[in-house]
Amino acid sequence: RLLAGRNGTTRAVVLLGHGEFHGTVYSFRLNRKENLAADDLRAMAFADVVKPLLSRAARKRLADDPAVADAMARAASYGFEFVYAHSCQSLCDPQFRAALGGEYHGNPVKSFAAVAPLMVHNHHGLRVCAERFSEDPVAALQGALVKALRRLNQADAALTAPGYHAALREALAQVAALRRKGGNVRERVLAALRARFSVEFTGGDEHYDALSPDDVDRFLQEEGRARDEPAIPCGAPTRSSEDHHPCGRPVRGGGPCWQHGGYLLPPELRPRR
Repeated sequence: RLLAGRNGTTRAVVLLGHGEFHGTVYSFRLNRKENLAADDLRAMAFADVVKPLLSRAARKRLADDPAVADAMARAASYGFEFVYAHSCQSLCDPQFRAALGGEYHGNPVKSFAAVAPLMVHNHHGLRVCAERFSEDPVAALQGALVKALRRLNQADAALTAPGYHAALREALAQVAALRRKGGNVRERVLAALRARFSVEFTGGDEHYDALSPDDVDRFLQEEGRARDEPAIPCGAPTRSSEDHHPCGRPVRGGGPCWQHGGYLLPPELRPRR
């Protein structure tokens, strides 16, 4: 409830303390007995932020289909605008970032208490209608991506976060490819989106266009690729500086640079440097 704030007015959070990995799951150490992991954050966000948005019909749909209810709970996030995580390895678990969202300041490596967060990563927000998600999670996520791109093309490019346009396009293309492939599409789509986006559920009743994968391909061709985005310095700490100083290479479309992209993955999945 503290994180959710009164009427959802809390827009930033600061975490100060120890961070550690249990297997491939990052958790923030609250005290000697309790840790806070992504599953905990999502469960709290679902209860305090998402559930109050749901209509009676949506609650019934979730009760009738526990798999969809579980998908919504695992997609829930606080959608903060700013996160400052002063703890070891706080940046390198996509699930933890997705549960919080926003302009995320954190450390991808173990660090001393005197070393402030070394990297900044924009974990973009994706506004998704909770009603539509309760009916069909994949269709709702795809529709939200399409709507975000259309909205973005009407906005001032200077006012959008670096890399947002490219991230939307890549995610939408990935959703279409996963739908073509079949299988457990819902789980794969959620996992793919978590790497770059935090789902921000909205109330009300919103309409999304039902597009086939071929329709999505045509939409992406018409929507265009070119967008002037500023170059930002890569914030990944370098081995030569013993992980104390950032790389600094200019990169477009959000950081880090291609050589340090592994910093956003758990240690077990990170490429060797």
